Amino acid sequence: MRVLYVVQSPFIGGAERSLCRILVAIQSVGVEPIVVTAFRGPVEEALRDTGARVAWVSLPYPSYRNFFSFLVALWKLYRMIRREHVDVVHANDVTALPIAGRAARWAGVHRFCHVRYGYEPEFLSWLLKPGLERVIVVSEYMRRELTKRCPGVFPQERCSVVPNGFSTPRHPSPVTERWRRTANAWD
Repeated sequence: MRVLYVVQSPFIGGAERSLCRILVAIQSVGVEPIVVTAFRGPVEEALRDTGARVAWVSLPYPSYRNFFSFLVALWKLYRMIRREHVDVVHANDVTALPIAGRAARWAGVHRFCHVRYGYEPEFLSWLLKPGLERVIVVSEYMRRELTKRCPGVFPQERCSVVPNGFSTPRHPSPVTERWRRTANAWD
């Protein structure tokens, strides 16, 4: 399976760190990730370090002011989806969905979107206009909130919870904790 991840962040934050962890993990189970990023520099380098293929494409928001550049970017993304035989397009944050979702819809592939922040319902509705098949949220709380605040946009049956793409570490056993405290002279 090939998944095209679309990243629109100019910096490495929590969403990008989570995506890097996901990219490493999914490759071990046979998923082939391709990442499109809107920015060069540290974000692009961090994504490449995961072993995923990374491409740069300008990803403007749809507006009258940048209508032509939006169409050009949309066409590039669409061509990449078709050329690479992508099965799923995954917007790493809801802000990447306006362009990623439209390109995926044109190409006839599934659209997934990670929602990590509680944006205002009106803004979310605008961002999600291209539509999608699956919403991935980072916590059960966020899923409840989104389905309560925006029931038409986030039906519960299309929301999956993936807690930031990695498991939390196990709590150390009492013996391990006692040894660590003694070794570090904390007691």
